[in-house]
Formats: sequence, structure tokens, C-alpha cells
Amino acid sequence: KITTNSPTGYTVQVNSDGDLRKSGSGDVADNLEIDLVAENATVASGTEAYGVALTGGSITGGTVTESGDFADDDTPLPISTPTSFFTGSGTNNPSGTDTTNTSLVTHRAAMDGDTTTGLYTQLVTYTVSTTF
Repeated sequence: KITTNSPTGYTVQVNSDGDLRKSGSGDVADNLEIDLVAENATVASGTEAYGVALTGGSITGGTVTESGDFADDDTPLPISTPTSFFTGSGTNNPSGTDTTNTSLVTHRAAMDGDTTTGLYTQLVTYTVSTTF
């Protein structure tokens, strides 16, 4: 949950340090990373894919809106370039407690019979900026 006293809300950006990859493998061989979900697709059991889904919602005094590709399906996670993820508009009173309204970010991964077993890692950074 994000709170701000900015009357015009906030923006959240997301970026990563590379693919979701087998721990210690670097970011080289295709069989050592989980394929990114195809554009306009959904991560499904039995098909190797990795993506992020956002379910927007409401916040006290405003709404949360998905941006770009994040608005319609599972989305390949940006690699190296920060990408606008979602925005909140209106005022969410930081002194109040709001346990009802929230947004949900879901990282989804699936494997198939050719996926190499092991521990997979990726560093994902979310950056929140207020807008004034």
C-alpha cells in the first residue's frame, strides 16, 4: 500500500536486473532462464513463462490505474529500463489506516518439461514518486 498527501497522487515504476534466471548462471543461455510471457498473453501452467500482473483498485480519495501493457494481461517484466507500472490519483491520507483498499501485484512463473530445475532469481526494484 502506498500513501501520500500529494493531491495529484503518485507513480510507481518497475525495473529488473535481467531475466528470471537460474541462480549463479548469469543471464546467458536460454535453458537457464524462464522465458518472458508473450505480449497480450497470460502465464499458464505447463508453458514456460514469467510475467507480472497488476490488479488496480481504489485508494482513499482516489483510484489506482494500471499503465501501458500492465493494464490488460500478464506483462513481461521490464529489463534495465524503468517502466511506469501504475499511478494513483487523489489523496490517500497518510495519517489514516486503510485496510480495505489496495492494489495487487502478482509475479507469475510457470515451467514446462524442458525447464531446468533449480533456484531462479531476479532483482526487481519498485520506485515510488509523488506527483505535485
